[in-house]
Amino acid sequence: MKFGDGSSRYLVLAACVFREDEHVDEAASAINACRDSLKRGLDWEFKHAKTSADFRDAFFECTKRLKYYVRAMIIDKTRLYSDALIRRHGYLQNYAIKEIFVNTKGTVKDAKLVIDGEDRRAFGLKSTGYFLREVNEAAPGTLRKVEYNDSLKNPLIQLADMTAGAIHRHYANPEKANPKHFAMIKGRTSCPEGSLWQFPRPSD
Repeated sequence: MKFGDGSSRYLVLAACVFREDEHVDEAASAINACRDSLKRGLDWEFKHAKTSADFRDAFFECTKRLKYYVRAMIIDKTRLYSDALIRRHGYLQNYAIKEIFVNTKGTVKDAKLVIDGEDRRAFGLKSTGYFLREVNEAAPGTLRKVEYNDSLKNPLIQLADMTAGAIHRHYANPEKANPKHFAMIKGRTSCPEGSLWQFPRPSD
């Protein structure tokens, strides 16, 4: 929240939603193959903030035919009015993750949610049991399992990071954003499983 000290105006969280296990496997294979084609080793991962423009282009080219949907929340921190969201460490991130899955309107069921373990340490995210309990109490049957994982070893977490990063750049730094990347992501939100939610809403 200390914008003068380099904190961005926007916080973006993104979830990549797959209907079938085979689509998960296809995505993991495609992302690993893309990394190999760029001659990066197993100790390297796609992170939007640290990946060059050429590598970002290669990543989105390799993923454009994959079968998944995107649920994303774009939070304008300058427009927040809840004291808890503003001042309590980790509260905003935990709230956003929960809301992304509470508001699927029944389109996401019996899902396995995998969260970047690095984010848990950095943002003070709650336990897996917290998300399982809170989401299913509000939207029964949405989540079957929740776990934290290492993004270096999980290419699908890298997919979510690259997705969130491209959305963030579109809103926070549009002159440096690649419109093709955002257009591809936006197309994955225009379906029952997907969403592109600005919070607070522009009219609020």
